Amino acid sequence: MILLLFAAITVWQCVVHWFPARANTQGRDEKSIVREIAYAYYWEQDPSAKRVERLLSELGDVNPEAAEKWKEILDCWKETNREMPVHYGSLPAGLEDGSQLCLIVLGFQLNPDGSMQKELVSRLETTLKSAEKYPESFILCTGGGTAQSSDVTEAEVMAGWLMEHGIDEERIITENNSLTTSQNAIFSCQLLSQDYPEITQAALISSDYHLPWASILFQTQFILGEYPITLVSNAACRTNESLSDNALLRFQMNGILEIAGIN
Repeated sequence: MILLLFAAITVWQCVVHWFPARANTQGRDEKSIVREIAYAYYWEQDPSAKRVERLLSELGDVNPEAAEKWKEILDCWKETNREMPVHYGSLPAGLEDGSQLCLIVLGFQLNPDGSMQKELVSRLETTLKSAEKYPESFILCTGGGTAQSSDVTEAEVMAGWLMEHGIDEERIITENNSLTTSQNAIFSCQLLSQDYPEITQAALISSDYHLPWASILFQTQFILGEYPITLVSNAACRTNESLSDNALLRFQMNGILEIAGIN
């Protein structure tokens, strides 16, 4: 009799607590689930962690296509932080040279008078060596107006430096509106898809500490925006700067959510 009573109480608790919780979970909107996926990966750093898999499954019930995209993003995030090589000084040999390849060089805060800081010049020197190695590629300079006392943009100054150092103007694309790394990815991809459909491969060029941050944001934008562009390589200038693992993950997570349109 006692065992039967205990069983009845257990069943009643499941009915009262489990089913309403399940109903609330099923009623969540897609953005809420995606936000929790990003935070879960931030803590777990493993796409196969049980909590992450449970959330991806929940997203799959709401939008199967979105769940596949976010699984791909998480796999890219893991690979970026654990396996992605950083190539110093120039892009590596072996990439396809041609109009399908675009070297995307990310801007850096300008001095108040509109001149470039040393780190941005170093990024451009790396870009120049890479552009000479792949002479048929396009070069996209991305960066908006960050000079306090000048109307010039990062991209304009960068393009001018490259042309002064022998790069043909016809190879250079400028994106002049972005003020953050997330916007670098968003606006660059929009520009390429609208005006340069022949570009299907991208190689990022930035500072060494910045590349893992920028790489996952561009890959997220490629995936969510369904752009037919693949990130094939990178090149970095060497700096004395570094990001802690926690800081890098936080910047990556916030940027990914910004690209997904989630505050």
